[in-house]
Amino acid sequence: MVGTARAAWKREWRDASLGLLSAQDDHMRYAAGAVLRLAVVLAVGWLAGKGFDWVTTRGDDSGGANIGAGLFAFAVGGLVILLWSFRDGRRHGWPALWTWGMMALLLGLFNGVSEFISARRLQDVPTVGQDPASFLPAPDPWSMALLGFEYPFVAAMVCAALGVAGGALLDRGQAGRGSATRSG
Repeated sequence: MVGTARAAWKREWRDASLGLLSAQDDHMRYAAGAVLRLAVVLAVGWLAGKGFDWVTTRGDDSGGANIGAGLFAFAVGGLVILLWSFRDGRRHGWPALWTWGMMALLLGLFNGVSEFISARRLQDVPTVGQDPASFLPAPDPWSMALLGFEYPFVAAMVCAALGVAGGALLDRGQAGRGSATRSG
């Protein structure tokens, strides 16, 4: 009787420790997945923006900023997030939202820091000339950082939540009809 209890205790302890190890592995997998998704979304968005800029201006920078290129890159990035999160929702269900949440947080931090740096540089630019815009005060770096964080974070989270929800619910609907295996 004692040997059976001891074996059961050892098995329970081993299962508990493996559970902790697998939970740590899951956290690392979520973090690595978030970094990978961030790199892909940034690269695809940058390429889309540069491509749009080249197609519309043929590389001529004399016209100033091409706001259409930025909007196109933002839309393509959102579409990539939506489609990839839909795929993750179908393959992994609701836990995929953790990875996409971390990716959105990293995207917001990346953009917030870059806006902060840009605003700090604008404070160092002297106001000269007859340009009426030169009389406007330089933007507050902390306000720019907050705005730079929240817009991409919210947009990425909305796209990711819609994609994961659609994928998870669609997968649940197919599993309810007797699907024997999950894709992926």
